[in-house]
Amino acid sequence: MAKYTMHFWFEWLGPCLWAADEETKKKFGYDVDLAILPLTEELKNHLMELRDEHDESLNWDYPPDPSPWTAQQKADFLKRTEEAYKRLCTELGEDFQIIYSVDVPD
Repeated sequence: MAKYTMHFWFEWLGPCLWAADEETKKKFGYDVDLAILPLTEELKNHLMELRDEHDESLNWDYPPDPSPWTAQQKADFLKRTEEAYKRLCTELGEDFQIIYSVDVPD
C-alpha cells in the first residue's frame, strides 16, 4: 500500500503535484516541490516544461475565452502528460500513489 498519495495536474503558474492526504501534506506540503522528490533531473525538467507549456493553453488576455490551442495541440499535450505520468509513477515507486487529473481548457 502506498505511503503517500498525490494528485497530478497542472495549475496556472503553479506546480503539478498536490498532496491528496494528510500524511503526504505533512511530509511534502500541499503543493509539492519537485526538487524534494526522488526523481531524475531529466524528469523534473520535463515536468517543468510541461507546466510552462500548459500555461500557454490559457488566453491570458481574457481567460474566460476559449483556449488558443487547437484540438491537435490539446491531444498532443495530453499524450505527453500521460507519458510523463507513467515515468513519474515508475520513478517514485510503490511508496507513492499518483492520481492522474490532467486536463486542458476548452
